[in-house]
Amino acid sequence: MKSNLIITTLFIIFSNFIFGQSNFSENPLDAIFETKDSKNFWEAFDKMEKSKQNPFIEYMQKGSPGIKGFTENRIINADSLFAVVKKRKADYELSRNVLDGLSSKEKRVRAI
Repeated sequence: MKSNLIITTLFIIFSNFIFGQSNFSENPLDAIFETKDSKNFWEAFDKMEKSKQNPFIEYMQKGSPGIKGFTENRIINADSLFAVVKKRKADYELSRNVLDGLSSKEKRVRAI
């Protein structure tokens, strides 16, 4: 029983080193507010009705590491994203301006 507890504790401690994210600053003031993906998303969104091909293919290709990491488990691929966005277009429209004024929010977050 005691050995199981020790092994579990050691696994938890070392799993942070093995599976944890790396190359990130310890200083929150170094955080980057990346908005390129949002801009690219809305460009693809606006092309949906006009384009003969899936505009989210380019969105996925130009995507940041965040998009690439999010793809496998959530987005799946450009065709899947296109289908979901087309089906829920009105819901997506409601979030179009959510990043407006981000620079003032960024200052506030950094101050906190």
